Amino acid sequence: MGSVERRERQKADLRAQLLDAARTIVQEHGLEGLTMRKIAEAVEYAPGTIYLHFPSRDDLVRELVRDGFLELVNYLKPAAQIADPRERLAAIGYAYARFGVERPATYRTIFLQPPDISRALADMRPGCEKGPDGDGVGAFGILEQTVAELIARGDFRQLPATVVAETIWGWLHGLVALRATCDQKMLTDFDTSVRLAIEGVHRAFAA
Repeated sequence: MGSVERRERQKADLRAQLLDAARTIVQEHGLEGLTMRKIAEAVEYAPGTIYLHFPSRDDLVRELVRDGFLELVNYLKPAAQIADPRERLAAIGYAYARFGVERPATYRTIFLQPPDISRALADMRPGCEKGPDGDGVGAFGILEQTVAELIARGDFRQLPATVVAETIWGWLHGLVALRATCDQKMLTDFDTSVRLAIEGVHRAFAA
């Protein structure tokens, strides 16, 4: 390995360390507790070193958001392989809920942030929508394609697939956001709530 390749490898390794440290801080203190100084202390580098990799805290948060979406896609990909769209839609719902339960800090980072972060997320949506294998289908794309198939074969009413997918996403997001941000006792039986929501989707949009 030449000196240029070695420097690039070291640069990539440090960038990964910085992101790992940021994720740990978010996990323990929330996104509001994430500062460049805390990251620098965690990796034992001068704060100025971080700015060589991320010009601002917002740039670093955008990278965390991007990585969070890729993680969500990985949760959904097994469900996306199910042939029957009705079964697939249920599996997507359960996988999405499991992501929120198992990765609450990541869920809060990508979905439950102040408007400035939300606007930044909206601006980068085309990038977020690419799957981890570069296949161009992201988390929302998996849901939207499934809805489109259900409409095409007559299971769902003839409505815009995007609008239906956004509505389904909103219903699931409400349940998962409660679970991710509030005392778990607020949802008496989360699994049953998710199941009822999925059943309700089929009744609401049935042709």
